[in-house]
Amino acid sequence: MVDNNSLDISILEQSLRAQGVDISSDISSFEPERCILVQQNIDLRRKLEEEHQNYKRKLSNYQEGQLKQAQLVQKLQQKVLQYRKRCSELELLIERQKLDIDHIRLPTNTNVQSSSTSTLIYESRINQNTDEQDATAITLEEEKKKSSNLAEINTILREQLDQAHLANQQLSGDLHRLTNELQQVREELTKKTRDWKQEERIFNHYYNNEHNLIYDLWRDIVSFRKQFTELKGITERDLTRVRNDLAQTGRSLTSACFGFLTTTKTAEIQGQATTERERIDRINLESQIRENTREIADFQQRFHELSQLNEKLRMKLTEKENTITSLTRANQTTVSLLSLRKKESILLYRYILEKLLKFL
Repeated sequence: MVDNNSLDISILEQSLRAQGVDISSDISSFEPERCILVQQNIDLRRKLEEEHQNYKRKLSNYQEGQLKQAQLVQKLQQKVLQYRKRCSELELLIERQKLDIDHIRLPTNTNVQSSSTSTLIYESRINQNTDEQDATAITLEEEKKKSSNLAEINTILREQLDQAHLANQQLSGDLHRLTNELQQVREELTKKTRDWKQEERIFNHYYNNEHNLIYDLWRDIVSFRKQFTELKGITERDLTRVRNDLAQTGRSLTSACFGFLTTTKTAEIQGQATTERERIDRINLESQIRENTREIADFQQRFHELSQLNEKLRMKLTEKENTITSLTRANQTTVSLLSLRKKESILLYRYILEKLLKFL
């Protein structure tokens, strides 16, 4: 896109230079700024994409850690359940042993009459059950301590899991908000780029039309100057010829008058035929003088009309020069506005990038 625009601008610049219009300073000041803006937009987009990918990667790692922690908590809960089940079994065993001891120690008439051998057997069983009961009580106490420790660890892990879920929700909300802001920035950048291209296309179309009009006017003026110069030369030659004809006619009239004065007496003698011929010659000379005078008046009127037309064209040329000046000023104003918009876009992208960096 940039190469095509550069090619179009180069073609337009060559065309204007061929017609004698120098806009190289405007083009040279406009093209680098646009290239810099495009490069900065590309860099900002790449940085935003990189930050977004890094943030997604961190969030994925954090979610994996939460999953592992949840699995660990589940395993600990299963282990706690196993310890509780074991403790219940031990308690049941202790109760059963207590019942057996009470049943053995219960005095009955039949036990009094039993032999000493049975008594020793019962006493040994009682001692054995007592030892087992003590060992079972110790084991039960240890298991209770372990169960209590595991319950505390489970509580701590639950609190950490709740905190992790809360942090995950906050991070998800921040990610959603940043995604929306990034989408808004992309839409705003796309809209500004589209508006800028539309303005550039409209300005180029308007500039090309005005350039073509000025070029056509300049060509008409050059053609008119050429025709006016040719007509002026022809008119001057015709006026010179008329002056020469008038001078020659005056000399002829003077010679005729002198000849008429010198030959008056001879003419009277020659008779009516000679008088009639002289009258005809005089009439012819007068008609020729009137015709020459009329041609001179026509040439003067035509010269006056051409002078007025030249003055009108000169005024029209002045108006077009003023139009060219106005277009040049409008071009400079447009370039200034485009530069201002570029600076605003750059400041906006920097602000968003700083905001993202502060958040990360």
